[in-house]
Amino acid sequence: MRVFWISMFASALLTLPLLAAVQQIQATIRLYKRVPLVDAVWMLRYTVNGRNALILLLPLVSVGIFCLVLAFRHIEYPKAVLLPVLLLHMNALFLYGTPPSVLLLGSSRWESIRLFNLVERGVYPYRVVVLLEPSRTQPHRHSPRHWLHFEVDNLRILGPHSWRDVVHRISATVPVVVLDTRLASPAVCEETEHILSESLLLKKTLLVVNEDRTAPSVVAIRQNRSAAQVRKARMREVVPMLKKMGLAATTSPDDNPLLAQASFAQNSKKLERGMMAVARTGVPFAIGVRKDGDHYGGTQPSAEFGWESRRRRTGGFCASISRRWKRSSCAGGTRRRMNTNIF
Repeated sequence: MRVFWISMFASALLTLPLLAAVQQIQATIRLYKRVPLVDAVWMLRYTVNGRNALILLLPLVSVGIFCLVLAFRHIEYPKAVLLPVLLLHMNALFLYGTPPSVLLLGSSRWESIRLFNLVERGVYPYRVVVLLEPSRTQPHRHSPRHWLHFEVDNLRILGPHSWRDVVHRISATVPVVVLDTRLASPAVCEETEHILSESLLLKKTLLVVNEDRTAPSVVAIRQNRSAAQVRKARMREVVPMLKKMGLAATTSPDDNPLLAQASFAQNSKKLERGMMAVARTGVPFAIGVRKDGDHYGGTQPSAEFGWESRRRRTGGFCASISRRWKRSSCAGGTRRRMNTNIF
């Protein structure tokens, strides 16, 4: 009897994310204006060839165990456990098989993940996917929740597959493409040239530019396009522009004043704790930020990203200081010191 109620409780918990997945699928179908079954199959194929393949292969393990139990007919098991197992596998299929509504292209840097988190939160329930190399994005700069969302929607392919094939196939069918042009890396320049050379892609693409509205990757490939042909948005303008491009059926926490206020208060407390950690180190804040120096592209000043991005950059700097804060013993007692390799 206890197993039955535990199974029912687990089934109830697994039903909640399943309902959210159904809402996401409905929004995706309305945006595509068709049932994107082929796109869903491709998403599952990319996932199997990526870092999350094990999660999609779990149903095979369950089927193997079930067949093993059936082979030994004298083994009894509670039928109620099959329901939460089924719901778990359905959640995995819906989570990874839902076609994307937004393809976010950019360099494999931590700023791209911040942009991904901003877009994903702002256009929920639409799915946003990226193709970034996690090892180059400085995972310590991100919260566990943000990093989990990034890993779920990161379609970085392992093995001999070419990222160009994945980008071209997804960009040809996805309703909206967001291209971060603030860094003129070779891959971003190639993606920029591909998008600007295709009129159909250009119509559904939003370029993320610097605060002064410059686009280094566009300048690097020497493409001259009029303002009427290219949609551009600064960091704080990305989500409103995406809503104007058709992602209107959003239920983002930022759309709810109470949730937005609670989120701002939580982030303010995190920033306060980080600032206190900086103050305890005795390092002048301005010097610390300059030494942190990991500006986007390595040459751009932090003022380029606007006030919100500077606040997030400060949070990352403070977190790096807090993690490297150590306690050590000395002759006069116990004192606090910092690791000399902070910057």
